[in-house]
Amino acid sequence: MSKEFFILAFSWVISIMTLLSISKGRTRLTQITFLLTQALAWLFEFILVFFDLVEFPYREFKIATNMSFSLYYLIFPTVGVLFILFYPKQASNLKVLLYYLFFSMVIPTYSSLAEKYSNLFQFINWNWGIHVLADLIIFYILKKFIFWFQKAIDS
Repeated sequence: MSKEFFILAFSWVISIMTLLSISKGRTRLTQITFLLTQALAWLFEFILVFFDLVEFPYREFKIATNMSFSLYYLIFPTVGVLFILFYPKQASNLKVLLYYLFFSMVIPTYSSLAEKYSNLFQFINWNWGIHVLADLIIFYILKKFIFWFQKAIDS
């Protein structure tokens, strides 16, 4: 078995264990966050692949798609769930900015490491900094929608 398979299997195990460890009282919030993050990530990934900005040499479904299934359908949504569940609502602007930066760097760092040490990801006309900026935008949209959704449920 290749190292790409082990990286993906390890990522799946970590993601599923993380999602299963979330308390039952936050199930609804977790589900809507996971689904919205999947939708945003799918659109983001589609744009990246369509414009040849990135390439996924090792894919789970090579015939069906040129996109990575695990990265944007499981790993990124899991990070999105953690972003929303631990969002500092009462913190200062600096702490919130640092929080955004930390979570926005998770997926680009994972992708960069995957590019360097495996065939899971390949930057063509894309780099780590642009990826962080794009993830900042995705997390901002995610936060706005989820907090609006949560407010609508609570009222």
